[in-house]
Amino acid sequence: MALHGISIPWTEMTPGCTFNVYNSTTNDFATSTQIATGVAASPYQFSTGIAGTLYYFWITAVLNGEESGPSNAVDQNFPSPPPPPAAPVVGAPTQF
Repeated sequence: MALHGISIPWTEMTPGCTFNVYNSTTNDFATSTQIATGVAASPYQFSTGIAGTLYYFWITAVLNGEESGPSNAVDQNFPSPPPPPAAPVVGAPTQF
């Protein structure tokens, strides 16, 4: 099965950081949920959403145990899963 989801890229502003990822279905960081911690590099692949649902994402940087404030919010609708493969076409049988 092919993977599908949302890829969230960001630009590292301070070398040596790890990153935390948050999301919500409302544009309100205060009610968001932390969905990943200690992410080493961009991008983060979000693959557990509900098709058609609009998600908001924020990234924070962590260095020496200190966490930055949140990034700007970005939003994206979670995609529908890809269709299943087409059924094979069977030819006419022959005797052997």
